Amino acid sequence: MTKFTHFLSIITLLIVGFSCSKELNNPGTSNQAIFEEAWDYTDRTYSMFELKKINWDAIKIKYQAKINEQLSQDSLFQVLGAMVNELKDGHCLLANNQGENIGYDYIQGFEVNFDLRQVVPYLKEPREWSRSLATGIINDSIGYAYYASFKNRESGDWPMVMNYFAEKKVKKIILDLRNNGGGDQLIAVDICGYFVKTPTLLGTMYQKSGPDRNDFLPPLSIKATPKAPYLGNIKTVLLTNRVTFSAGSYLSGMVKALPNVRHYGQITGGGGGGQLAYELPNGWVISITTNYFLDVNQQHIELGVKPQREINNTSTDMLQKKDRMLEFAIAN
Repeated sequence: MTKFTHFLSIITLLIVGFSCSKELNNPGTSNQAIFEEAWDYTDRTYSMFELKKINWDAIKIKYQAKINEQLSQDSLFQVLGAMVNELKDGHCLLANNQGENIGYDYIQGFEVNFDLRQVVPYLKEPREWSRSLATGIINDSIGYAYYASFKNRESGDWPMVMNYFAEKKVKKIILDLRNNGGGDQLIAVDICGYFVKTPTLLGTMYQKSGPDRNDFLPPLSIKATPKAPYLGNIKTVLLTNRVTFSAGSYLSGMVKALPNVRHYGQITGGGGGGQLAYELPNGWVISITTNYFLDVNQQHIELGVKPQREINNTSTDMLQKKDRMLEFAIAN
């Protein structure tokens, strides 16, 4: 077990301890009681009030004025969902017993145009290592890898890709994280290991540890451990769009510590923390973010990681089967 994995296990136990403590009080199921429990759980659990300058007390006053016992369950669900969305956090959501959920739409306002099928014509030797990982060679010298998600750390596919690039002696690498919805944050740490020769600081994790808003564990330094083959001497481009979220944003923030990596495309969708779910008295479930990550420059990634060069695919590009982002990454 790595230090980081062990840390995550410990903080999970700590969070469960403080977040579920009020559950023993057997709160009522009135609309007011459900509202109070949702607000209070968020109050003692959410990790980024200060980071995002959120006045949670003022938000309570705003939404409590909408609560009465005549509200239907559907209306109450909408009110509580709107309150949760005040956090502007894609990891925070409210789910009811019918399988419906309300969460923050971090993609709204962005034009996202991406189709992996339009990448294939650029590739020589296209191959699919798994459902979430496809690779190929571009212009006989550029190694390309598309990561659809980081949900399966144990598959072993991505180390095979790194070895494949080394065997091909590629002169450039393109890591395509567009539409990567996230998954295991440790995959982002592991990938960075192929680009460092010594243990390298990637950023810092801050984890809630108790019910008060300033209750945090000591900061944890997140470091990349060197892995073979070493690819840090090869120019590498990271491609993202607004749908790149959670662990995809983590990698986008972590590569700021890697001098050979450039980041092009759209700002990511953010998602700079892990969430913990809690059951409300009426059976609804609320999920709230309990930690946050700062990159090596002490910049948070929650609202998205900005690329060094913003490139957008347009709807016209899609009709013309053109990938403007990928072409920029190939040429630069």
